[in-house]
Amino acid sequence: MSLFQQIASAARHTLLTLVCCVALTTGFRATAQEPSAPAEQPPIQLDTTGYDTSCGIEVVQDGSLIRVTWPLASDRRAQLTFDLTRDRPLLHSAAVSAQDADSFQQIGKAFDPIVQVRVGDRDLQKRGSWTIFFDRMQRKPSEVFRATITQQSATVTSNAQRVTLTIGNITAGPFQGHLRWTFYAGNAFVLQEAVMKTDRQRTAYLYDTGLVCRGTTPRTVAWRDALGEPRSARPDTFAESTNVAVRGRAVAAQFPGGAIGMFPPPHRYFYPLDFCDNLKNVWMGPGFGTPKSPFGFGIRHDPSGDHRYVPWFNAPPDTEQEMGVFLIFSDGSTDQVLQDAARLTRQDRFAKLPGHVTFTSHFHVEHTLDFLQHREAGSFTEIVPSSRKQPQIWKYSLQRPAADWTKPAFDDSQWKSGPGGFGTKGTRGLKFGTEWKTPDIWLRRSFTLTEMPQETLRIVLQHDEDTEIYLNGVLAAQVTGFRPEYRDLPIRPEAMRTLRKGKNILAAHCWNDGGGQGIDVGLGLVAPAGGSIPEPLQIPGFVKVFKRMGVDIVQLAEFHNGRTPKLGARERLEQLTTLHDECLRLSDDQLLLLPGEEPNVHLGGHWISFFPKPVYWVLNRPAGTPFVTSHPQLGRVYHVGSKADVFRLLREENGFAWTAHPRIKGSSGFPDAYRDQLFYQSENFLGGAWKAMPADLSQPRLGSRVLDLLDDMSNWGSKKVAIGEVDVFQIEPEDELYAHMNVNYLRLDKVPRFETGWQPVLDALRSGAFFVTTGEVLIPEFTVNGQASGANAVVKQGRATVKLKLKWTFPLAYAEVITGDGRDIRRQRIDLSQTKAFGDMPLQIEVDVTDQRWLRVEVWDIATNGAFTQTVGLQSD
Repeated sequence: MSLFQQIASAARHTLLTLVCCVALTTGFRATAQEPSAPAEQPPIQLDTTGYDTSCGIEVVQDGSLIRVTWPLASDRRAQLTFDLTRDRPLLHSAAVSAQDADSFQQIGKAFDPIVQVRVGDRDLQKRGSWTIFFDRMQRKPSEVFRATITQQSATVTSNAQRVTLTIGNITAGPFQGHLRWTFYAGNAFVLQEAVMKTDRQRTAYLYDTGLVCRGTTPRTVAWRDALGEPRSARPDTFAESTNVAVRGRAVAAQFPGGAIGMFPPPHRYFYPLDFCDNLKNVWMGPGFGTPKSPFGFGIRHDPSGDHRYVPWFNAPPDTEQEMGVFLIFSDGSTDQVLQDAARLTRQDRFAKLPGHVTFTSHFHVEHTLDFLQHREAGSFTEIVPSSRKQPQIWKYSLQRPAADWTKPAFDDSQWKSGPGGFGTKGTRGLKFGTEWKTPDIWLRRSFTLTEMPQETLRIVLQHDEDTEIYLNGVLAAQVTGFRPEYRDLPIRPEAMRTLRKGKNILAAHCWNDGGGQGIDVGLGLVAPAGGSIPEPLQIPGFVKVFKRMGVDIVQLAEFHNGRTPKLGARERLEQLTTLHDECLRLSDDQLLLLPGEEPNVHLGGHWISFFPKPVYWVLNRPAGTPFVTSHPQLGRVYHVGSKADVFRLLREENGFAWTAHPRIKGSSGFPDAYRDQLFYQSENFLGGAWKAMPADLSQPRLGSRVLDLLDDMSNWGSKKVAIGEVDVFQIEPEDELYAHMNVNYLRLDKVPRFETGWQPVLDALRSGAFFVTTGEVLIPEFTVNGQASGANAVVKQGRATVKLKLKWTFPLAYAEVITGDGRDIRRQRIDLSQTKAFGDMPLQIEVDVTDQRWLRVEVWDIATNGAFTQTVGLQSD
């Protein structure tokens, strides 16, 4: 057994003693629950009714102390001691020793875990259910509660070679419950959770947690920065608690007798966002949540997220929310602890698997538009400055003005004045000057030209979201969606003709329906563009990240803005040509980059398109336009203006479509709404895409929304699949992408080359020859009566033999066989508590499939990482 398996087994002790501190944040009201004065405490007797000493983990009570001792490996063991006395640190000591040693080497003593819970109101009106993403929790009032522990009970139970110690009670505002530690024989980590529920209605929440050091103080704290470089600091260098951007989500502290590391469940802890920014999810220093708190370290959430839609976690009434964290204890160094934590996610890489390639989908990096902008724009000099470098004063109104508000003669004397840019603090790319929180804003500003521009004049713009810009009352440009970076746009000729020497008027209207919001405008003189590729786009950040993660194939989802469906053929074909050229240029032996879009037209809801080769199509079809036209260089060009046109295109070019983020966001109600339509039932419509969204820590699996949809689609009758999707926007090397990632392992022997087409990728998806995973759990083999996913298995006498080969990092929790008969769903759960970290094994399951039509399998681990197969059809002999 490796050193990690020794260390990692002892340390999983996520000591979260919930003494949560109150973090005060501007705009939020924090409520501290102070414990009452200690009273005479009757002795607490440990309940061992459900504990079997043969589990290999020793649990002993000695007065007010409970000692848990468990093996890390053949020659090591660890011991954590808890103190049930109310006014003492809950974690009395942590220690490690050789298996045959008489005494333990103490790492440290007197630690108090802390937990703080931030509570706000979920908006259930828009969607009528908890399946919601479009909620901006960061803009609403919220309260932060520090958890209070009252030692009233202690219970120990065992299952296989695992032991759970539960200590109650704990409360944090409207939440109440107990603390739970789970130990794993042969593994060196402990999962500590505050398991709490609330009867409060419409609750969304976040939790932060960690350890404060009331006895032993660490010598140093260590982490990897966002680019992976090792960093460390002494505790005396921290005047206050500091939030740090790290790679790998882990932090470790060096004590005289060893090291303690801490990290969250790698995917479960991160609720869905549009952007995968590294939001400084680690904290360290004194004063976390309250100025009097001693030095500590832990994990935390930024309540503002990416400043767009920030939904937090769901907490439906009476659901047990598992607010967990992992601790690793070692008698070694922080460097070793950080390496051990990284191994649990394979250093945030997706493992190579013989006979498989990794495929990931749905990325709005908008590389093509960036490339076109840089290629066309060249360099520019602002003659009517934006607020990019210096705030510029504008007149503005938050109420709809008269119809002539864009014209030079309009009287704006009653409008307010303020510096640009306008929007909400934290909006990506915005140079904030004046707060704008309403749906609409109207802006006016005069400028003087001493002479007419001789070079190309363009609009300089940063916007979130839809924007109209006017010069002297004439529409100069119109854009939809958002672009965090400043960019330049051409001015319509009719607006250019209004410019004159002397006074002119620049006006803008911006409309926002959610997420971040911002607007800043200027005018600039543009020099001709050079022919070289700008350095940032030569090897874009997202390409570097995917290669680092070991992803083989990436399908983009470009042109994700409301303007795309309205584009004419010339501009649309220029975009597609650039997309295809750039995918070819950026593809190599390490990465195949494939074109894809989220067109969101004609079918209903949002959907992804995917073709086996470059295809040229325009998303509208004006009256009189043929379905197919011929282009002298590109060949066939399709024009789609209806549902029937889209279906015809997919059939003629052997393309596929599937529902993006089904039953949520812009696909709420889909694919259910078109399940009876011909295009859905055809082989060209694959099904829906899976992502862990929304987030609910009471569920033992991720992404139930789409797993349930996969069951429903299978019962509806047409053969469909659930493809893993990620659905994020810009990606850079310092971002926290892995937490939001999943991949599809396609059963292919090799990665196709762009030049010869990628039909094998589409064939694997269509046939269901793949499994989806967060990365930690792998299913190299899966058959039902000898048939793999996507095929049909013959059933005799109502019995099916399911065979799996599994490979994992975190110990497994359970596997589940799901079957359906066209109406109802059956589930058969297999307990996998006998597994340890870093294992592989075959698994055979006998299943009663009488009257069942299909079968699939899910496998989940103790951190709620998981994998699932596609279905196998069942046919009676």
